[in-house]
Amino acid sequence: MVERVAGSAEAKLLAAQGIRSVYSFLSTEDVFEILSISCSALNDIKRLVCLKADDDTYIVKPGYRASMQYLYQLLEQKHEEILKVNRVKFKQNKQSQSPNISENNHDSVEDSSKDDSALSSHQQSSTTTTTTNCTNELNHHDSIINMLNEWIQKNCHAMNMANSKLIENQDFQLAIVSNGSSPEASICCSCGVKVQLTRVRYKFSLSNFYKHIKSKNCIMMKKKKITSDDADEPNSLDEYELTDDTTSQAVSINELTQGSASSITIGHTVGEPVYEMFEKFQQLVLPADVLTLEGEKFFELVTQTCGESFKELMEVLSINNVYKLLLIENDVLLFFDKKYKELEEITQRACLHLDDGTIMLKPGLRLDFDRFMRALHAANNQNCNQENTANLNDAFFSSFKKLIKSFRFNENDDTKNNHAFLLAFIENIFSNLSKNKNNYRYSEHVQQFAQSLYILGGRNVYEFVRLNLPGAIPALSTLDDSLGKAGACIEEGIFRYNILQNHQKSVGYDIAVYSEDATAVIKKVSYNSATNKFSGFPISLKHGIPYSRQFQTDSFDELKSWFENKDKTHYLNVHMVKPLIASNPYSSPLLLAAYGINNNFKAIDVLNRWIWMFENARQSNVRIVAFATDCDPRYLLAMRLATGFFGRINNMSICDRQDAFDIDLPKSWSSWFFMGTRQLFFCFQDSIHLCTKLRNRILSKKASMLIGKEEVSIEVLMELIEKKSKLAHGLVKTDIEPKDRQNFSSCIKLSSDDVFTTLEDIESSQATRIYLHLLRCIVLAYVEHDTSIINRIYYSWYAVFLCRIWKNWLDIIDEKDILGYNVENKKDLFITSPAHFSIELNAHSLLAICLLVHRHHMPNSALLISNYNSQPCEATFRLTRSMSGAFSSVVNFTTDQFLKRAGKLSILTELENKKVYKY
Repeated sequence: MVERVAGSAEAKLLAAQGIRSVYSFLSTEDVFEILSISCSALNDIKRLVCLKADDDTYIVKPGYRASMQYLYQLLEQKHEEILKVNRVKFKQNKQSQSPNISENNHDSVEDSSKDDSALSSHQQSSTTTTTTNCTNELNHHDSIINMLNEWIQKNCHAMNMANSKLIENQDFQLAIVSNGSSPEASICCSCGVKVQLTRVRYKFSLSNFYKHIKSKNCIMMKKKKITSDDADEPNSLDEYELTDDTTSQAVSINELTQGSASSITIGHTVGEPVYEMFEKFQQLVLPADVLTLEGEKFFELVTQTCGESFKELMEVLSINNVYKLLLIENDVLLFFDKKYKELEEITQRACLHLDDGTIMLKPGLRLDFDRFMRALHAANNQNCNQENTANLNDAFFSSFKKLIKSFRFNENDDTKNNHAFLLAFIENIFSNLSKNKNNYRYSEHVQQFAQSLYILGGRNVYEFVRLNLPGAIPALSTLDDSLGKAGACIEEGIFRYNILQNHQKSVGYDIAVYSEDATAVIKKVSYNSATNKFSGFPISLKHGIPYSRQFQTDSFDELKSWFENKDKTHYLNVHMVKPLIASNPYSSPLLLAAYGINNNFKAIDVLNRWIWMFENARQSNVRIVAFATDCDPRYLLAMRLATGFFGRINNMSICDRQDAFDIDLPKSWSSWFFMGTRQLFFCFQDSIHLCTKLRNRILSKKASMLIGKEEVSIEVLMELIEKKSKLAHGLVKTDIEPKDRQNFSSCIKLSSDDVFTTLEDIESSQATRIYLHLLRCIVLAYVEHDTSIINRIYYSWYAVFLCRIWKNWLDIIDEKDILGYNVENKKDLFITSPAHFSIELNAHSLLAICLLVHRHHMPNSALLISNYNSQPCEATFRLTRSMSGAFSSVVNFTTDQFLKRAGKLSILTELENKKVYKY
């Protein structure tokens, strides 16, 4: 390559110096400097590339110097391009492995901590920049001083210097100025000449200052010269003029002083220290098993890195593996101190034989050998560190296991399960500590723990734990991938029947209760880049089914029209599926779908959606046995139409389907059981909402209810609180405060036995006691978990017959008897019509399910009546609101925020179903 680009003479010059690689060529400051020594092997090259003057001095022909400079520039430019590409790849790999701190965690946590993070980041950046600049200046200063003194020490005898050291602020002044990210340095000699230092990658090059002090013009160096009798004898270094003129450059070829003893000079190029040039190159890449190489493989490696001469030297010295070479590295080249017959041919090829009898190892071969030895030492040091870490890891972990056993943690199954995760967690940490960071691996339990920590604690807590426990939990980028695979992404309006099918297989159930509810949300439009959809607009319903792809567009005009013509979402509708499992009555529900609505829908839309959901659930191997909602009139009407309970659709017959249940109802029951004997599914009004409706009715100041000759009145309860001790009844005034309309705990207190007992001493309290007993029956029949099934039937139908008797009594009394109660109709003295229908519908559905279980048409798990409600939706709303950050004052959420938080909750639910938390 050199001969093709530069010429044959240039190639011979490099070959004579043993320069056999780009590394050794670029590490040599001046390839023509070798011509300054007297060596017969170089005479032919001198005559070829130099011009000889009458005073026996030589100058290099400008053409050869120019061609060599051109070759140097080409190789250096190419090498810099490779380094640049490698640096870019390194930065990209580092960015892909580091966590993306700008991603969302808990939405409100991110919003609240944004200002603090920015301030902290700015302060840290400022402090780090200042500290780094100061540190760099000190490092550059010490590096320059050390390189200068080292060079002077090596060349002081050749330059006849009295001292082997230059003193700062006396012989020279060093100035380093920080100019942003690129500092500048200059040296001012005491003779008055200022030399600007060039920057080579991370260090400064002193070659320009070396040229100055070697020239005849430096007064400071002249003062340091040693005066002697033969001072008139020219010195080779003095006469070696280094000028910036490319047309002529003088090289002294005078004979060196003859030495009496034959010796070998292990030399390198004069000028810039060799180790400074090493910074330009990456470390020599060696095979992974380099420390185990021996025999022919070892000799092949030496040939590739150092050349054939060093390979033959290793053979003669019986060095046939890396281990031996590392032990006697300093003695390898000393074998040339004496003449050995076995080394004669090797010496002839690897060295330059000077005219004075001394032998000099070719500089290029020495550079290659030094580079090879540095790479071997680096590989050996890395291997030793890994072995020490592995040994320390094994010893510590073994000690830890013995410590665990000494405390007898494994005495029984309970204690073993309690500490199983602890052992797995610590074992995973020690396993990773012996590996490179890029090769960290995490067990399934550790990954699930990391997901739980991130969801429950947030990004800041997760990063705090990860940074303080190296190798314990994965990085955020890895965690985000695992969360995505686990199903953390919930798309608005998409029913997750694939997730339902997987959930059914993992948990193991056949029947389930479907619940539906809506809640108010913050009216805000958000964009999801992953799905290219906008959330925050109300989704249109087609036959009750949401159109999920409605707000997906690439047109700005269409988006503008949405903002101008569409209302923002007022409510969020949620669909939940509650498994019915006899062995686990408190199993976690599954979020099936969620989407924004504007509350403009009808009962027929609800009924169509329920039938569509029932059919799709059957395809996922799940039979929906009941639908549960709150007491919204549209849901209540849809339930009556679906069950045929005092309602009917002319063009639709739901109960005539082949997969409908047949209820074996005794004929004598038909006089009081009004639901049809064929039902596709059953319907329940949420019992907790029903209880709060009954409570709000008695606490209302406008409503009046009459039972017999007494009125159901809040005044009776007020008198009870004022006259009786709280220890007797347990009530306080806030329990009968009508402002909190969803206070279910107040319903439990009002219907307690203590209240019934103390009310007996209050006059005109019988009607109030009957009404509170109605409330108590609803609680016992549908809310309490430990009520037996026979008692559920009893209390549910007790409430039904109580309401029927009450209503029939109101129908037959005279109008004159209600004149003093300020009502227009006798119906106003009764509970509301939705509440009455809810009591009737729930009792009929409860009894029908019991009959089907009794006839073995349903499994026993269908008797988990306390799960027939819409509380899974309410619980989901509460949990997602609780996921707002500690520094956030906003309790509610937008549609997009709910979907993100609900996705995290679904992962926690899945982990709970897998019983991960048994550890």
